[in-house]
Amino acid sequence: MRLFVALSPPEETRRRLADWTRHLVGEVPGTRCVPARNLHVTLRFLGEVEDDAVADVLGGLENVARRHPALALALLSPGVVPPRGKPRLGYYGLESTGELGRLRAEVAARLEVLLGLETERRPFRPHLTLARCRPAWSRGVAERWTSAEWPHPDRAFEITYVELMESRLSPSGAEYRPVGRFRLEA
Repeated sequence: MRLFVALSPPEETRRRLADWTRHLVGEVPGTRCVPARNLHVTLRFLGEVEDDAVADVLGGLENVARRHPALALALLSPGVVPPRGKPRLGYYGLESTGELGRLRAEVAARLEVLLGLETERRPFRPHLTLARCRPAWSRGVAERWTSAEWPHPDRAFEITYVELMESRLSPSGAEYRPVGRFRLEA
């Protein structure tokens, strides 16, 4: 199974983000907006995991989730990847407390030991991927994206679960299915 560990915003937040994305760039050729149901913050991508190791991963996540409280997150600002050159991805960055970093570090450390994964070297920058584009966006579209204002008064939301998700790739994009869900309950 191709797996990753994620945090999913509340349904209302995901719907608003998907609507905002479609309104902003939905007509740009080659742009594929991420469906609301797929919006998430990736804590750790695991890649292919053997079926017999999934139970250990679920147990490890349940143990970690018990020791962490619900998370307060907020939308910070939109951005593109790469930031210079020809953007192929639009995202919304997140502002958070240090608790998100602690949760992410503990999840990563636990699963790296369980699965023998290499330690991730890139700094963790929490975000929600909202759009992918091929061919790359023009500078004008990228500037419109990065200068767009969030139209709703509320930018904050709460995360109450950590999830193990399966990712199945298809020509129309990735399809995600929850494998396990654990309440953040410290």
